[in-house]
Amino acid sequence: MKKLITVITVFTLMLFDYTFDRLADVMNAFIEKLNLQRYSLYVMHYGAPIGFRLAMRHPERVESLIIQNGNAYVEGLREFWDPVRKYWNDRSPENAKPLARFISPEGVKWQYTHGVRNTASISPDNWNVDLRHLTKKGNPAIQLALFMTTKTISPTIRPGRPISANINHRR
Repeated sequence: MKKLITVITVFTLMLFDYTFDRLADVMNAFIEKLNLQRYSLYVMHYGAPIGFRLAMRHPERVESLIIQNGNAYVEGLREFWDPVRKYWNDRSPENAKPLARFISPEGVKWQYTHGVRNTASISPDNWNVDLRHLTKKGNPAIQLALFMTTKTISPTIRPGRPISANINHRR
């Protein structure tokens, strides 16, 4: 049975298009199923481009948009993203290899501790929980696909304008 589940999981990974647009489609279907007409979005990290897409699809439903550690513009992606930018331009195995460090124990810990004065104040549970999920079978390929789609964080949000100016308000 476990082998069958593994085969189904791998097959499903091959069929699903891991992009922010597709993940927004899934979330939108969930919102529709719940028949939510008004809601607030709290977004962070990869949830930000998904939430931005939801807000632009149905601005009349969004009561508030709370953003934590989320980026609306490719221009906001700092030097941390340089290896990813290189992969955007050339999807070779050679350029994909350095991206593995982002989901390595050291890389995930770095994301929690970089720039923090007192790293002892941060529980290792944070990066250990993330690491457990990030390294599950099939997930490295998903992360690589999401790295590729990061260049489309929000193609309709124009730099230099507040996010709210990019969302058509229909109230």
